[in-house]
Amino acid sequence: MKKIILISAFLISGMVINAQNANQTRTASDTRKDQTENPEARAKINTEKMTEKLGLSTDQQAKVQLINLENAKALKANREKFINDEKQFETEKRKILEKWNSDLTPIFNAQQLKTWEAFVAEKKADTSKKKASPKVADHTN
Repeated sequence: MKKIILISAFLISGMVINAQNANQTRTASDTRKDQTENPEARAKINTEKMTEKLGLSTDQQAKVQLINLENAKALKANREKFINDEKQFETEKRKILEKWNSDLTPIFNAQQLKTWEAFVAEKKADTSKKKASPKVADHTN
């Protein structure tokens, strides 16, 4: 009888701990989703990352912020417009990102441009790798 009570106590405590972890994960995910769906927040995040990577001046930050905001709004509108057409969404997304890149390029100095182009090339390579390797479900237990 003592063993059954002890086992039940362990199982209940395990479920409580697991439930608490699930709520925390969901909250963090929701926050991240809200930030990426809000064009202003997305533009701010991108500008901060670019400032850190490229060492942008205050003047450059202001210009990049405006371009990033325009880009984030265009991507959101594209996502909403082609919600059921993945192929058309990707086609339009490429056009938006090419315009974004061409708008940003004149703002950077030579060193920043070199760093930016390397960053863009790295992102393209990462995307190509993700598309080339199909997702395989892990069936090991």
